Amino acid sequence: MLTKGGVLLVEDDAGLRKRVATALEEENYEVFVAATGPQATHLADTAPIDILVVDLTRQSDSHWQSVVDLAVNRPHLRTVVICDGLDGSVEANVAGGYAFLGKPLEPGRLVETINELLAERRAETFSQRLHRHQATPGFSRPAVSGG
Repeated sequence: MLTKGGVLLVEDDAGLRKRVATALEEENYEVFVAATGPQATHLADTAPIDILVVDLTRQSDSHWQSVVDLAVNRPHLRTVVICDGLDGSVEANVAGGYAFLGKPLEPGRLVETINELLAERRAETFSQRLHRHQATPGFSRPAVSGG
């Protein structure tokens, strides 16, 4: 069975990590889990990751830096940041490959957000391919017949 994509979940709370991973797997995502930033970096180097989901609430500075490095060094990677203290105007603002979700985390809302990020990525990829194709010498648009 094909999966929707690879999700790297960085969460230090084992119970929440398991609940979120299970919810994502039920939605046909391939889930890779890490409890720390360095574990996440290792997985990102070895696994097919499309989405990074990271809980920054309790992460140490070194974990935070590892996650920032992941996001910066992999521009194709879409990122969902989970943290305390977000109000409704910021939560789930999907733009530029990033989304923010507040706590308590609702797995269904996370799945929706991941779906939106992947749709954004697919649209961006399609647009880039179309632009490259149109720039190819000899490309011409098909004639449109009027009716």
